[in-house]
Amino acid sequence: MFFLALCSLPFTLYAAKIYPSAGSTSATFLKIGVGARAVAMGGAYTAISGDPYALFWNPAGLAVVEDKTLVFTHNEYFAGLSQEYMGYNFPGSGIRFFPGRLKNGVMGLSMNYLYTGKDLERRSGDYESDPLNPISPMEGEFRAYDLALSLGYGFNYSRDLKIGAALKFIRQSIDTESGSSAALDLGMLYDFDLFGRGVTAGFAAQNLGPGIKFIDKRFPLPLTFKAGLSRRLYEKSLLMSLDVSKPIDNYPSVAVGLEQQLGGKLFLRSGYRYRQHGNESGGWSGFSMGFGFVSGRFSFDYALSPFGDLGNTHRLSAALRFLAPKAPVLKERGEVVPAANALSSANTLALSFEQKPLVVSQRGITYLVKASAAGAGADAAGSSPAGDQASDGIPAQGRERQAAPEPFFENGSIVSLAFITLMHGEGRAAVTLAEGSLPKTLLEKFPVPSGPLKAWQLLSMSGGLNGNIKFVFSLVKDPPAGEPVLYYLVKGGWEKTEARTVSCGEKNRFYSASAPFSTHYALVVK
Repeated sequence: MFFLALCSLPFTLYAAKIYPSAGSTSATFLKIGVGARAVAMGGAYTAISGDPYALFWNPAGLAVVEDKTLVFTHNEYFAGLSQEYMGYNFPGSGIRFFPGRLKNGVMGLSMNYLYTGKDLERRSGDYESDPLNPISPMEGEFRAYDLALSLGYGFNYSRDLKIGAALKFIRQSIDTESGSSAALDLGMLYDFDLFGRGVTAGFAAQNLGPGIKFIDKRFPLPLTFKAGLSRRLYEKSLLMSLDVSKPIDNYPSVAVGLEQQLGGKLFLRSGYRYRQHGNESGGWSGFSMGFGFVSGRFSFDYALSPFGDLGNTHRLSAALRFLAPKAPVLKERGEVVPAANALSSANTLALSFEQKPLVVSQRGITYLVKASAAGAGADAAGSSPAGDQASDGIPAQGRERQAAPEPFFENGSIVSLAFITLMHGEGRAAVTLAEGSLPKTLLEKFPVPSGPLKAWQLLSMSGGLNGNIKFVFSLVKDPPAGEPVLYYLVKGGWEKTEARTVSCGEKNRFYSASAPFSTHYALVVK
């Protein structure tokens, strides 16, 4: 339905007005969008992360690209022009000179090439005034091309903030004349909650540089500033994005993009971009639409963009991912967890897992994972790590209305946990959790002098965690215990989260607490 809504926009409310300094910049091919998915969404892509084409749209989005990925786009442009784009992304962990947090980022390389489809004949016109033979002979071939080579990097500055930058080498050639320059792109992404929903805000400054000199005159680059928002709706099956951009050689424009997931692997997309004072090639020139298909490590996308009397443009994109899913190494303060922080007298918890696919996208499959302790029952993990009301996350045997014998859990035992994870392709999600005593290095900074009742260390987790982990743990009723508080390790110390009572059985009282990703958790009863 949203595609019909976009088609019904009032495309002809305003007559197009030409910007006073239009056409005054060089390397305008840098404004031609790449990636069929982004173009089909109207170019409203500043606040979308995890896409291999983030190097072009907002380099901060590279921080979420987890696999080595090769991408290619062909653009059958109008007026006999063609565009090719090739990119490759890979983790920056192997780059030795990157310090601290920079090691956890993603590097991107790309080539953007716009060219005439075939060489044209060069004719000077010197003989056109000859009344006997007014046709000028061919004096060779004429060709033109634009080329940009980019090197970019994006990393997680914090859990919610991503930062990225890209350096470009630009070259333009027209017949026998050519010019070169360099430019810089800067970007950032910030995740926050708005009315209980996760929203991503993005900002990008593109083509910061000195311009290109042709013969004896230097022309500025198409410097552009962009800001955008993106948000997933309807159980994350619908992605909506909004962009506002202002290039130095044109009026501001607003773009909206939508992507609807259908049947798990198929995606329909549409978008519209409207420029202040009207679109130059007519109202329909701001419209775009397309589709995408994901199968394992391979994805394919198509986009159609009309340009009025100039004709339609068609983009075909393909992406190939090289790394298979694997359990990440858990880290603390940007480094691998040191042996001195390992739990003493630790035992690995026996957990049974079940998972439910929520969203299938180009990045992978998002699962809701439920893990239950032995004897906890099938529904012990609850329905949502965020504490939704659909389930209290307590084992059926622990509810007073259940007639079956209730199992007994030790004081402070983890009964279940639930989390949402992103995996690349179909796989089995799992988490390895050890239970034991905090070592001296962590006890020294623990805020409660008497120490915790129980402590856990997260050893490994498949996929990437999306949101918090919801824990359900138990306290014995006889003798009665106090109120529990769950602590988790952060940079510089410990943070706490309050627990709430969710159920009370004959032998145990069950509590629920939600905490972000950490390598260590500890339970205190006050």
